[in-house]
Amino acid sequence: MRPFVSIRRNRVALRRLRRRLQRDGRGVAAVEFALILPVMLVLYYGVVELGQAAMADRRVTQLNRSLVDLASRKTALDDNDADLAFAVGQMIMGAISTPTTLKMTIASVVVDDKGVAKLCWSAQKNTTAPPANITLPDGLLIPKTSVIMAEASYVYEPLLGDLVVKSALTLGGNRIYMRPRMAAKTGTLNIEQVVRIKGTGSAATTTACP
Repeated sequence: MRPFVSIRRNRVALRRLRRRLQRDGRGVAAVEFALILPVMLVLYYGVVELGQAAMADRRVTQLNRSLVDLASRKTALDDNDADLAFAVGQMIMGAISTPTTLKMTIASVVVDDKGVAKLCWSAQKNTTAPPANITLPDGLLIPKTSVIMAEASYVYEPLLGDLVVKSALTLGGNRIYMRPRMAAKTGTLNIEQVVRIKGTGSAATTTACP
């Protein structure tokens, strides 16, 4: 009978060893998961960050087009018109941006009789600097004409600080142009352009170029 007892004991020992190895396997899996989890989280939040940044970039482009479209429909752009256009731009960005991280500019650029482009006037939101280095595409450099120019930029702050993206991203900053659609001819060169009206009542001033 002893051989049978020995075999039975060996089977019991093997079952115990198998259970122990199974428990050890679960422990190894837990350790592996703990090591992989931070990498998985970084990848996940990286995808989220890139998605948010891409959406913000698309919205900046959309609001830039809206700014130039709204301004080009005017015969004259007064302070209320400018404020309304900037409010529309902020609405397009929605909750993505804060009121101070979105910079917007609307401007009128006139091409004189010599084919030189000059800034006539500009209206800004969250920036006081007028557009610099005015250079129009060749197709728009037609003497005695004008265009409305819009420029918007947005500083994207990463949701998780510098965990995924090391610093804030400046999105947009590209200029877009459109011909005035309802403007009247004015100025010494009789150029069709949108004029700028600042102030109200007797204090209002009108700017037309040249």
